Order: sequence, then C-alpha cells, then structure tokens
Amino acid sequence: MKAMLRFVVASLLAMAMALPGIGGDGGPNGGGTGVWVLPAASFVSAAPATNARDTHVSVSTSEPLRFKVGDEVGDVVALFIDELSGVPMALPVNGREVTVPLAVLGAMAQNVGARADIVIVDPTLRGYVIKVAIAADRTAVVRVY
Repeated sequence: MKAMLRFVVASLLAMAMALPGIGGDGGPNGGGTGVWVLPAASFVSAAPATNARDTHVSVSTSEPLRFKVGDEVGDVVALFIDELSGVPMALPVNGREVTVPLAVLGAMAQNVGARADIVIVDPTLRGYVIKVAIAADRTAVVRVY
C-alpha cells in the first residue's frame, strides 16, 4: 500500500512539474532572453508591404539581434541585404532562431542613416521582411513587415 501511495504522489508531482506556468516569456524580448519573438508569419511577395506589423526603436547595436520565428514557418533561410550596396549576406539560423551577428550591426552602426533588409523565408515563401535603420544616436530602429 505504501508503494502505491508513493507512486501516486510521485506521479502527481511529475504531472504538476510538466504543466505550463501562468504568464509567459513571449513578447518582444522573449522574457529577457534577448531573443525577439516575431509575430505570425505572412507570405513574402515582391510587392513591398506598407504597414509595419511590429516596430522597435532604440535597439542596442552593441549585441547581436536574435529573432525567433513562429511555429507556422518551416525550415528557414535568412538573408541580410545592405540597402546601399545591395549585397546579400546569409545569416546564421539555429533551429527557429535567426541571428544578426554583432560584427554586422557594429559595422552598420558606424554609418548613421544606414539601412538594411532582413528576409527570413521558408520553402513556401512564408516568413518575414524586417527593415533595420540606424538612428542618430547609433541605435537601431527595427520594423517587421
């Protein structure tokens, strides 16, 4: 009988530990982890979007930008495209997380007014277009379309 009682208590404790907590780590900063949780993906087309779905101002350029793509997106590829030169650069993707390296942001921050596009897509062209611009105080303005 004691063994059965211990088993029931251990099972209840295990189930309580497995339940999700109240609240969440979602939102623009993923609960302080430095990873931005992006809004739901949309189909990326050649026509430029006019209204940003999410905007962040005064983003630090002293640390890498990290974006977490939504679950509705398949395996993604990511490109960083400098607006002045038009040269694309592949960005590292680790699972559902896309990183813009510090070296890229640091170089971009040297030129106030610099602009770039980040395109994140899966094989079905579902994903994001993100526009990054450097402000006068050398922080970034990030808009998700």
